[in-house]
Amino acid sequence: MSKLKEYIPTIKIVLALFLLIVVVIVAIQNSGAISFNFLIWSTPPVNTSLVLFATLFSGIIIGMVLSFINVRKRKNLPTINLTTQ
Repeated sequence: MSKLKEYIPTIKIVLALFLLIVVVIVAIQNSGAISFNFLIWSTPPVNTSLVLFATLFSGIIIGMVLSFINVRKRKNLPTINLTTQ
């Protein structure tokens, strides 16, 4: 099991690169313009690849922030000593 833990960072990098390659391929193949309408807010037509990259980038940022918050919470939790004295 300890050998698997050594490879986890490498696996994460490979998966991130694979995801990036897939997004780039999809963005290149879908170069049309789209527009968004949400309630009273609407956007002018924007390139699909720009929307895909913005979505990927915002997902990465949100994931990093949530991961940072999770790590900070874990570090601040008190430990419970179960040994009897």
